[in-house]
Amino acid sequence: MAHFGLAAAYEAKGEYQSAIGALRQIVDGENSFLKEEALFSLGRLYALSGQPEKSREAFKDFVDEFKDSPLLPLARAHLKE
Repeated sequence: MAHFGLAAAYEAKGEYQSAIGALRQIVDGENSFLKEEALFSLGRLYALSGQPEKSREAFKDFVDEFKDSPLLPLARAHLKE
């Protein structure tokens, strides 16, 4: 949860790369707690930071991994952009 909180704080300050780094800790970690939310947020932050290819990759990974997520329609919508 600390990494997720750090990511939110960095995003609020416009420090997208630092926020991405905090979220990568969650996504790449062995613990699956908050991974769903972190991967979705990662896709969003990549888009905000001007990295559309990485954003698309993150959303594709999200769609492939979290087929029952309530965020699935939003992730699919991002892929259509």
